[in-house]
Amino acid sequence: MAEGTPVRVGSRVDSSVLSNPVVALALVSSRRLEKCIVTTLVVALICGHIMLLSWWTAHETQVYGAVVEPPSATQSRLLADIRNLRLKQLLAENSETATATTMRLSPEEDDGDDAEARAAVDDILASRGEEKRIRRPLADLAIPNSSHCAGKLPLVPRGGCSHANAEKVLSTMFQHASGFWAGGADETATARQVAETVGGPAAHCSEGTYGEITTVGLHTVLLRVQEAAGLGAGHTFDGFLDLGAGTGRTAAAAALMGFATEALGVEIGPQRFALGCSALAARGAAAEAELARFCAGTGQDGGSGSGDGSVAPASASAAAIATTAAAAAPALARRPSLELYHGDAREWPRLLAARRGRWPGCTAQSVIFMGAECFRDALLIAISAAISEGCPVGTHVAVLGRRLPAQLTERADRTWLRGLGSVLAKTTWSAAAEVHLYRLSNTSIEAPEQK
Repeated sequence: MAEGTPVRVGSRVDSSVLSNPVVALALVSSRRLEKCIVTTLVVALICGHIMLLSWWTAHETQVYGAVVEPPSATQSRLLADIRNLRLKQLLAENSETATATTMRLSPEEDDGDDAEARAAVDDILASRGEEKRIRRPLADLAIPNSSHCAGKLPLVPRGGCSHANAEKVLSTMFQHASGFWAGGADETATARQVAETVGGPAAHCSEGTYGEITTVGLHTVLLRVQEAAGLGAGHTFDGFLDLGAGTGRTAAAAALMGFATEALGVEIGPQRFALGCSALAARGAAAEAELARFCAGTGQDGGSGSGDGSVAPASASAAAIATTAAAAAPALARRPSLELYHGDAREWPRLLAARRGRWPGCTAQSVIFMGAECFRDALLIAISAAISEGCPVGTHVAVLGRRLPAQLTERADRTWLRGLGSVLAKTTWSAAAEVHLYRLSNTSIEAPEQK
């Protein structure tokens, strides 16, 4: 063995070797280097874990930030109601013994999987203030014995209310009768059963799905219908018929804005029909005063009459408002009417004939409206057949949400629906929903300029 080489005995170094200072120093340095390397590796491992944890936390915050953010009080209530509705619908669909037992989840019981519900809440709040567009308890709602109800709407200017002022009146008239409240399983099942009766493939959404065109959206559509019919902007149609009318809000809007003196709606859902009738029955002096405040001296486009859009102070008495309305004569000279029918839209000509109400009958100067985004082709074909049966050539039809099936719009030797283009209109679910316009035509009898 070479001189000066350390001699190890087991795991120890021969003590005789340590007498050499150089060898001892080298040995100590080697051990320190080993410790330094180990320490460095441990520190690197810890730092790596910390960096990975920081990245993951940032990633989670970015992806799920909306969930971490606490909802407002209004959103919390709406989220609970939406979850309650979803649970009831699941019970009704999957259990024959399901009852009307109330099942609610508080926001604290949220399992975190509520992105869809939050999106629905945001759309609801953005569409019209904080009005709840979900079902509320309707246990005290009385379903009318009759399948028909009617009433006169408040007095309006000759040119009609502006769409903004008409919306204020409608909000008052229908504040206790929103069609969005009637979303229970029984209500949606009624519409679904009618659709399944006609057969054919279903649409992309259930026929029981509910939505409304807004007042400003309807104003846009009816102005376009006037243009397509070659009529002036101030023209009043003979009547406005809404097939699938809900509570009758859209039909009332058409009349209040001066587009028709007679408005009619047909609705298959018993609760929405009942809500609409209750709104008509509840209309009284308060609604008359409200309309006088908002609509006196205001034309159809919001620019006629006084033009300043001024209204009576909120504290004004009903008598004072009535006096103001009387002073506006003869501007306030039209009192439109609204009729609601409970029944199948495919049977509307027979429903109207049986009642012989105020509706003057479908004429070439009538407008028919359908919110049909969720209607299957077979149902649209059946309703269109009823329109051909009950209306003459020249009647205009506005279909919200989808085109009519091609077999209804192809030119033939029979009565058909000629396409007149489309217009974008605001609804409760879209700022620009497509509304397709048609005119009932017949090659053998329509005027040459209409061909």
